Amino acid sequence: MTGRLIDVEGPFGEPAPKDGENVAKGPPPPAEYNLLVLGSDGNLRRLSTKDVTGVQPAESAAADRLDVAAEALSDHTARTTQSLGIRVEAGGKLGLGYVAESPVWRTSYRVVLGAADDRGALQGWALVHNDTDEDWNNVDIELVNGRPASFLYPLAAPRYARRELIEPEEQLSTVPQLAKTTPDRMWLDGEIGESYGVGGLGMVGTGYGGGGTGEGTIGLGNVGLIGKGGGIAGLGVGDLAELTQANTEAQGALFIYGVADPVDLKAHHSALLPIVSEDIEAESITWFSRGEYDGLTGVRLVNTTKQTLPGGTVSFFSAGGFVGETVLGRLGPSERRFVVYGAELDVELSRSTTAVGESTKDVRYVEDGLQELYVARSDVHLKVDNHSRRSQRVYVGLELSRNSKLSALDQGVELDYDLQSGTPLVAMTVPASEVGVHVVRAETAGSRKHPVDAASLEALAKREGIPSADKQALQDALSFLQAADRHRAAAELAKEKLLDATTDLVRIREDLTALGDAGVRGRLREKLSRQVLQKEKAIVELRARRRASFRSMREASRQVGETLKGLETQPASSSGG
Repeated sequence: MTGRLIDVEGPFGEPAPKDGENVAKGPPPPAEYNLLVLGSDGNLRRLSTKDVTGVQPAESAAADRLDVAAEALSDHTARTTQSLGIRVEAGGKLGLGYVAESPVWRTSYRVVLGAADDRGALQGWALVHNDTDEDWNNVDIELVNGRPASFLYPLAAPRYARRELIEPEEQLSTVPQLAKTTPDRMWLDGEIGESYGVGGLGMVGTGYGGGGTGEGTIGLGNVGLIGKGGGIAGLGVGDLAELTQANTEAQGALFIYGVADPVDLKAHHSALLPIVSEDIEAESITWFSRGEYDGLTGVRLVNTTKQTLPGGTVSFFSAGGFVGETVLGRLGPSERRFVVYGAELDVELSRSTTAVGESTKDVRYVEDGLQELYVARSDVHLKVDNHSRRSQRVYVGLELSRNSKLSALDQGVELDYDLQSGTPLVAMTVPASEVGVHVVRAETAGSRKHPVDAASLEALAKREGIPSADKQALQDALSFLQAADRHRAAAELAKEKLLDATTDLVRIREDLTALGDAGVRGRLREKLSRQVLQKEKAIVELRARRRASFRSMREASRQVGETLKGLETQPASSSGG
């Protein structure tokens, strides 16, 4: 029959003898089981193993998994006995070691928030698996946090270098290919190909490369992008990361955690082993992400231990009960992390932004016009309403790039920066059942594009904050541009007059031709002839004047570009304004 195996019941055997009963000598009968099978026809059947001669998986994938499991658990693969000869020159103790594959260990933490506002108890455990076939008895365990290089190398069996085979033009085999194989069964049936040699050693390594993140804000209109750190091509307003209130020195990549006491662990069993139990800086907070109005309950954690804490799950307890859980990323010594684990319903936030003004810091000549670099100032108004019966520590994220400057306009707020999420923070403490209102000023770099025309040059030359050399360059460019406009206007006027003169010349010539065809002689023809000469002379002068105006216009336009190119050599102001 074909169906799905639901359960195996048993074992069932002969009932145990009662006291005083005689038991026949001989081997006990084999145990029996019942197989509970849901047949393909929908009927549920119970089959006794004494009536079953075999069970075969109907799915090929299941059969393959069963084959792999049987191979992995067989004594042949797990326990290969080898003779080992050791030659020593003197007596004494001899230690033998071996390497066995082990599952990755994982961590789990518990943080108990204390009565103090910024302290808590950290407990950490490592989940360790003994996946070997032998029990661990009184074993010292050290756990490594990292990813050391490791590889597999076939050392025991002999290996032969591959040499170039020179074959005749007609490719015929002269000998069998190892005649039913050996070389370790062609490397465990992998069939040695061209890749074998160094490439076939199975050496695998892991490397960590460098990375970076970019972040910016886009304002209204034609405001340009603002990057993290360096700002707009050197226009630095400030680095909000300097507000970070924790030591974030880089730590190494490999750490060892020693379990204090020897461990007893049976084969194929697992255990939670304590790796850290210390007080830690842990502050209960309410967290508002940048641009968000819904608060989250969380904790500001600072790793005040001397160990790097591997990433893992973390549960928080307060006032004798469970309050939430989340995932904690790897945390080095003195490193800080803001973690959230639930929604905060007792704290409300209202925020608004008011533009205060801006100041131009630099003007640069780019391919398609002029780029104005400026610093925009705005006031961020924050109103936090605490409905709970206890004081709340509140962190509010602001939508600012890292290349900004932040300052408090009143007492009661602290400025901070979260390196993990790249978020500028305003921190405040709001007493129970009170409302906190605070204002902070933000200064952020921005850019906008302008066309190269008289109105733009005149307006930019009047901007406050532009270096005097740049102002002079803008005024000189404006003068050249105005000159180019005058020469362009003169060329257009000459073109119009040239068109009129050409039209008059054609008309006069037509009149003169008509008089000649009529046989008219005398002063009228002489007058028309003089007019023809005058018009031709005027046309020549107008053409020369137009060409000269065009040359002057092109020269003035060239001088505009050359003058504006000088803006590129002027350094941008680094003042916040």
